[in-house]
Amino acid sequence: MFYPIGNTTIDSNKYREKFAKRYYLPFMKELIDLSGCSLKEAKELIDLVIHEEGIIVSQTSEEIQDTCLAELQDD
Repeated sequence: MFYPIGNTTIDSNKYREKFAKRYYLPFMKELIDLSGCSLKEAKELIDLVIHEEGIIVSQTSEEIQDTCLAELQDD
């Protein structure tokens, strides 16, 4: 499927593996560079695609992100 973001459209099939990593920062940067969108818009697109297409998030990515979030909340 195609999703509009910033000044372009993203083909979710082309980036499916990267969407499965959820908030993978190099991918988020790639989305920003391709579209001129903000970090928040990139995050929202990732959440939308994962939800609409039923993409299963990589367990390793999810664990790392949860750990980082917990550490940030402790500070």
